[in-house]
Amino acid sequence: MAFYDSETHNLKPPLFKSFYNWLKPGGKLLISDYCRSSGQPSSEFATYIKQRGYDLHDVQEYGQMLKDAGFDDVIAEDRTDQFIQVLQREVPTRGVQECGLVDGGDAAAGSLLFE
Repeated sequence: MAFYDSETHNLKPPLFKSFYNWLKPGGKLLISDYCRSSGQPSSEFATYIKQRGYDLHDVQEYGQMLKDAGFDDVIAEDRTDQFIQVLQREVPTRGVQECGLVDGGDAAAGSLLFE
């Protein structure tokens, strides 16, 4: 099993193809990454994405990139509710800025598991 976590990698399709080639038959890869909601982001969130150089996709697009790389049995899940619960625990102790919050209505936390 391999694990990948990075919203900033802007060459995801070729990277996912490399992961596919590197894994042994029957191997699994778990990805935890920030995604965005489907549709156009708000202007504030679009600016935030651009300023940081993030390469964000919605959960379905992300799953399709993995299928296109050759993976079967792709499970692409929106884990925003779980992420919100984590933030509700962390924000009081770490602060809003340290947790990276800008516009929660546009962001989604995606989690993907595929073989």
